[in-house]
Amino acid sequence: MLVSGLLMLALVAFPLWTKQNPNGNEQVMMGAFHLIHISKSAVVGKSGTFAIGVTAILSGLLSLATIFLYNKRKLQITLGGFNVLVICVHIALTVYYVHFVANKIFNPEQSGAFGWAFVFPILALICSQMANRFVWKDEKMVRDSERLR
Repeated sequence: MLVSGLLMLALVAFPLWTKQNPNGNEQVMMGAFHLIHISKSAVVGKSGTFAIGVTAILSGLLSLATIFLYNKRKLQITLGGFNVLVICVHIALTVYYVHFVANKIFNPEQSGAFGWAFVFPILALICSQMANRFVWKDEKMVRDSERLR
């Protein structure tokens, strides 16, 4: 859960997607909170992608807060499942913004490149799912040991 939280919080600092014109005079860059269109070293357009940033921060904080609920494993499993859902929504929002908003700014035939930060939610999703599975195994082990008393 720690790795999942740190990955989701770290992606806010890096660009998720970039696209550059072949002659280099136009560029589009999408981060967690903004979509910037730069033409000839001047910002032509700037729009917000706040939903992506909010879901990333929500998921990161939820992961980090869930760590400290080790005494309440059922709540921890529930919040872990909700965190997986938030990460899936984050990935869906990112793909939506890239394909339907950012890619159409200039030269729609040319596709951009996803940055390293796009991989972070996928890794966070895997880590969160594994953490949920291990918490569930721990809860099962506790139930089995109580039954033997």
